[in-house]
Amino acid sequence: MPAAALPVVRLGVIGAGNYATSMLLPHLRDRADVRLIEVATATGLSATNAQRKFGFERCSTDHRGLLADEAVDAVVIATRHHAHAAMVCEALHAGKAVFVEKPLAVDPEQLQAILAAVTDSGNDRLMVGFNRRFAPLLVALKGAFGARSGPVQVRYDVNAGRLEAGSWYANPEEGSRLVGEGCHFVDTISWWLDQDPAGVFAAATGDPDDTASTLLYPDGSVATIAYQTTGDPRAPKELLQVTGDGQVARLHNFQRTELWRGGRRHVHRSRTGIDKGQKQELDAFVRAVAEARPMPIPLASLVATTLATFAARRSLGSRRLEAVADDGFAGPEPAPAADEGAAE
Repeated sequence: MPAAALPVVRLGVIGAGNYATSMLLPHLRDRADVRLIEVATATGLSATNAQRKFGFERCSTDHRGLLADEAVDAVVIATRHHAHAAMVCEALHAGKAVFVEKPLAVDPEQLQAILAAVTDSGNDRLMVGFNRRFAPLLVALKGAFGARSGPVQVRYDVNAGRLEAGSWYANPEEGSRLVGEGCHFVDTISWWLDQDPAGVFAAATGDPDDTASTLLYPDGSVATIAYQTTGDPRAPKELLQVTGDGQVARLHNFQRTELWRGGRRHVHRSRTGIDKGQKQELDAFVRAVAEARPMPIPLASLVATTLATFAARRSLGSRRLEAVADDGFAGPEPAPAADEGAAE
């Protein structure tokens, strides 16, 4: 759908929980090119608190009123996981540019509904909060690694830790940790490789949330995501390693990177602590809306990442390699068969 350039992006926000108020809204509050129109939450108290803290012009408990407001150009959706898809569909139909926190959807039916909304509305202005691909240290490390001449091996260790007792994250309707957080790591790897996964094999390793997922990529690259909930909670959360082309690149919990090449080690450290790219992803989204440019992450990549998490979940049950596209989604129509005797 054609979009017009905007001098100031008029923004509405749905949801103001801990993540939104600590990792998203602080990066939007003082931008000269953003006008915070309305925040809508499930309770009036949280809406009022968010309005006062971040300077929204108004607050409410009715997200549909926010979406119906023509004074709102774009929305940020930061609700619980199971609610993302329905709100994305509503926002797309309302003609808004949409930033939704991960995951995009928690099951194939939700994802299909979003794709139908894109088609029906003609609005594909959609971005998911896959912030790690925007993290400054990781962006610099990928740049230093350079263009690949062949396949590589990737290992992503995630020391996720156990959920607190009673956490909403453990509710089955929210999907699963594999879908709800695993999408982050699939996206990061696919961004590094500049391609989407074709197949996934996943296995649980004791605790149901402890999983190892192996992703196969079209160029022969192989990536393993080890998602662990039973380790020492004080250990670093994320360690990423990419090996190939005579190089080894390592990211240590978004605090430092190492690049081994030609027998030498090149080290870079963050000067601002752990930075996972939330500020940079929001900047990319706002600029894309303001300048009427394509969304920072292609829709096809968002869909492929989401499908990969569904394939991983299927693989846990089937105990076999699962194709990423095998979720009931129609692919391109096959070319018509040539008539017998026709020239090849």
